[in-house]
Amino acid sequence: MNKKSMYLKIVLGLAFLSLVVACGGDKTGSTTDNGVTYVSDGASGSKLVIELEDGGIEIPVAARVNFKVTATDPQGAPLVNIRLFCESEHGIAILEPSKAGVAFEHTGSVGAMSGVLGGLSPGSFLLECRGPQGFNLVTRKSFKVVGEIPQGFTGWPGAAGGNLGGGVFTDPLPEQVVLTQVTYITTGGDSDSRSGFIDNDLIIDCDTSTPKLDVEPFGPDQYSIKIENNFDQRISISSVEYVIDLRVGTVSALRETGGLVIEGNSSVDLTGVFTDTDNDIEAINPLFDKFFVGSTTPTPSGTFNMVFTVRGETVTGESFEETISSTVVIGPFNYCS
Repeated sequence: MNKKSMYLKIVLGLAFLSLVVACGGDKTGSTTDNGVTYVSDGASGSKLVIELEDGGIEIPVAARVNFKVTATDPQGAPLVNIRLFCESEHGIAILEPSKAGVAFEHTGSVGAMSGVLGGLSPGSFLLECRGPQGFNLVTRKSFKVVGEIPQGFTGWPGAAGGNLGGGVFTDPLPEQVVLTQVTYITTGGDSDSRSGFIDNDLIIDCDTSTPKLDVEPFGPDQYSIKIENNFDQRISISSVEYVIDLRVGTVSALRETGGLVIEGNSSVDLTGVFTDTDNDIEAINPLFDKFFVGSTTPTPSGTFNMVFTVRGETVTGESFEETISSTVVIGPFNYCS
């Protein structure tokens, strides 16, 4: 093959290749549609937006706030009836929508899903919402949870959210009024016992070998409750009530304390009588030597549970009520010396 023939073939080949590229290599303008991928980063112009109802970014601790997530297409038209899913860092609870701890809901006619958030603990936390698979719509926004955790606030068990990681550890606030322990002061027995060992049977003569009558120490028994005031200001105690479960019934008695004052950041031992001897009651039922104060119920032998309830007020007039349980043992103990 001479050089002229070879040159002619090369020219014809290049011309043919150009024709193929012009006709089939570029799909622009063809009727084939590969679909639109909706992403929130502007690649197609679609958007997913999270916002609070008031337009802010703060959620008070222990409060509920309304929020909404809006999905729009590249032209700004609402994406109707697509399912959105939301999740949060621990610190924000998703109260609505929530089903079995998962937050998802379909958008309405304006392309929005509405709901309710709750503030769990102070800090900045992320809320993330996504569209269905194939849309690739995702958006995230940080919110500030502000304020202090109220005493007794435990959040919203069963709410969605809290699974994105992050969050903070919140040291729970100390209880302001605390009943720390109950001890018993018994006649003839221990002066500081956790279980009491209450003697309910009087021994008339501890030493029968002598003509002199030696009566066993026998009389009222007391409880002592240690109360801690963790407020910076004084509190007053208005009453204390005990309830003892005798298994066949309960006995209770209420005692007014006359406004016992406990200074701020201090503690006191509140003492009261809960058993006593009474000649009039003993005359009615001579089989028993001791009865519960405030009743005609005799003290049976056994181990019983007692619940003490202390009520009072702060200097600002806020009332409080605290309880503590204790075990008391009652029986014919011998306290002869």
